[in-house]
Amino acid sequence: MKGKVDEVVKALPDLSEIDLFVVGLPLHLKGNESPMSEEARKFATVLEAETGKKVVLFDERLTSKGAEAILRSGGLNRKERAKNSDKLSACLLLETYTNIL
Repeated sequence: MKGKVDEVVKALPDLSEIDLFVVGLPLHLKGNESPMSEEARKFATVLEAETGKKVVLFDERLTSKGAEAILRSGGLNRKERAKNSDKLSACLLLETYTNIL
């Protein structure tokens, strides 16, 4: 898990400008946790310890479906959708998070 956190930290230009991290919490549609939920929790714990920044876990249900729908409506083919789905899902997660603040 530390290796994944190190990749994230290395990709950031300036950690001092970050107030908090929002990490997607993968839940089943009924709201119960999935096996990946535990992985997300471990990642968040290590990220917080390594950076000293607050980490918020946020429900990511349906972000992938939403991203897929947006990319389909944009006329992207399967390869292009696959290439962009994770990035757009992350944007939808952050947009949802910021809209509830």
